[in-house]
Amino acid sequence: MKTQKGQLFSPLVMRICNKGIELFNFYTYLRANLAFRQVFVASINCIKPITMHKWMRHLPIILIGLISTFIFQGCNLFMFDPPTEWHRVEFENLSSHEIKLTFKANEGKNTIIHWEDSFYIGSMVSYSVFNLVGDEAEKATIEKASNEFKDVIITLYIGSDSVKSWKGSSDYFEDTINSPFNYNSWEIRSVPKNPQNIVGAVTFTISDEDLQ
Repeated sequence: MKTQKGQLFSPLVMRICNKGIELFNFYTYLRANLAFRQVFVASINCIKPITMHKWMRHLPIILIGLISTFIFQGCNLFMFDPPTEWHRVEFENLSSHEIKLTFKANEGKNTIIHWEDSFYIGSMVSYSVFNLVGDEAEKATIEKASNEFKDVIITLYIGSDSVKSWKGSSDYFEDTINSPFNYNSWEIRSVPKNPQNIVGAVTFTISDEDLQ
């Protein structure tokens, strides 16, 4: 008997829930679309009190308003904002040593460092620092990534020894200058498909040459 009641009750509950969802969706659309809301309110006002004469008299106006609304705005019902495409900004260590990177605001600058201010990277390992919203043009994405380090001093350590520091403003320098502030020192790589919708990696690579 309990099973039978459950079988009879479930479809009824589902129909009620579906109707509730339809009403909620309609209410949400009504709040978001001023033109449709105005037409809808006008329609309700026209049928109070509900009489066949008044309904028929205002029906053409109501239909014209509804049709116009859906012609100019109805397509928005089927349009969805595409998911945000992220790029991860990473440092790759291709040197033969484990390294440490520290990030410190330039003296006198109120720079907010919104990522870890120090971390270790093992040999032949990449370290993801933060994610940013990419641009359609790879060049613009690279510039955005490098510019995040504006007014920041980046220091490279092997053990407790400071090997090199990078600072300054980002720009296009010669390819022979490997620096996080050189746009030409960065590259964008593809990444495997993932739930976070990270579509690429903006990578700065450190090699043994940077440790000399």
